[in-house]
Amino acid sequence: MFALDFEESRLREPIFITDLSTGRVSSANRAACVLLGRESSDVIGKTTVELGLWQDEGQRNSFLSCLAIEGSVVRYPVRIVGAGGQPVEAFVAAEPCGDPEGARLITRLIREPYSDGESEGSSPSAAAGFLSRSATKFLVDDGSDFYQLVAQELRTLIPHSLVVVSSYDAAAARLSVMRYSAPDRESVRLSAALETLRKNDSVLVGDSTFASLLSGGLFEIPMTLVGSRTLGEPLTALLREFEVETVLLIGLAWHGTVYGAVTLLLRSPDQRPDRTVVEAFVRQASVALQRNERSRALRESLEEKETLLREIHHRVKNNLQIVASLLKLQGCSVSDPSSLTVLAEAADRVQSMALVHTMLYDNRNLSSVDGGDFLRALSIQIVRSGRFDASAVILEYDLASIRLDPDHAVPVGLIVTELVTNALKYGMRAGTRLRLAISFRGDGAVRELAVSDSGAALPADFDPRSTRTLGMQLVQSLVRQLRGTFSFSAGGETSFRVHFTV
Repeated sequence: MFALDFEESRLREPIFITDLSTGRVSSANRAACVLLGRESSDVIGKTTVELGLWQDEGQRNSFLSCLAIEGSVVRYPVRIVGAGGQPVEAFVAAEPCGDPEGARLITRLIREPYSDGESEGSSPSAAAGFLSRSATKFLVDDGSDFYQLVAQELRTLIPHSLVVVSSYDAAAARLSVMRYSAPDRESVRLSAALETLRKNDSVLVGDSTFASLLSGGLFEIPMTLVGSRTLGEPLTALLREFEVETVLLIGLAWHGTVYGAVTLLLRSPDQRPDRTVVEAFVRQASVALQRNERSRALRESLEEKETLLREIHHRVKNNLQIVASLLKLQGCSVSDPSSLTVLAEAADRVQSMALVHTMLYDNRNLSSVDGGDFLRALSIQIVRSGRFDASAVILEYDLASIRLDPDHAVPVGLIVTELVTNALKYGMRAGTRLRLAISFRGDGAVRELAVSDSGAALPADFDPRSTRTLGMQLVQSLVRQLRGTFSFSAGGETSFRVHFTV
């Protein structure tokens, strides 16, 4: 946090006090008015976007997002429209304050340059461009070589440095080198030492160092540690070979978790980077690393859940097939035709439910099945069950590729099982072929299922609501479960239709 004294700064730095929600200026010192080339009366009451402090509301909202995360902003690069329309590069330092009139924002403009070096972040606009480009790279990076990206980006900011990026093992309290980036003219000479460092070195992190890493601030490691066991022999050897005079360290840390660290090895104190830019970059990297870690953990969790769900479908399918097999085995010991039919129909119903879980298990989508594929496979399964003359049946389909979750697929499958079985059982006539048509269509959330056959006509007094056959009673019960409607028509062919909403 920083403290601003409006009176002491009245003649030095431009300062605005604005309403936090609207961005309207309630007070501005003389330096702010001079910078903008406006009178005080032309500044008060206007928004910071209207005054040219922000290019548009989008840029102001990005700044406010940063403010919400950090609590205060020490240096935020901007390009202001100054007096006479001339662009002015500066940094914004801001912190909110509460008063009886509501939440306000104290905004101070800092106009000194970042540094005198030739690094990419040597001016406010260059720093803003660097941070913007790196943020974009972090957004599109999938985490496959994240540490190398951090190392390379930081070395573009500090060209003459040697950048080493490490991961942190919380259980062992150790930093292990993951990637590095050396100056081009030094990369070949240092390659052996760097590879030895990457493969063999890790550093034990003490409590004070861990606290510094957790803070996310850039700090210096005393050179008196070089040659001691604290840094490890491979790193110590590299420091000597690269003739390092300054070692800076900063933690890849976010929201109380240390993910790793970045080490900057400098040959001269004059090569020191602007800590504000480095810390802003590493904060971006830490957020991206946290996102990648959470995405990885989420993927692993989803893969584990998919495996468990697939195993559940597999076991349910196996159990249902065992039940169907037991029913068929029981039928082998039954001589009464009517009892044999009852057992066979029960087995068909169980097989219908098993088919749903078979298709869910075999499908990449574990939450639903393709309704068209399911009904096609189900009807073929019934016709070829061995109880009917499959060669005397002509199957016709009008099936849309509509997804069905298990709650809908199971009752729909059982309905089709009953209607197809009834058509085969009662509609087939000697010397003729039975045309069996199955339709499944959708319009918005409404689904229409139809089973039609060209077999023997229904009795004139047929009423599905009063029939006592188990199959038709089961169909009507399943239609009620779907909260749908059931209808039939008889004439040239018999047709049953079910409408329901998903």
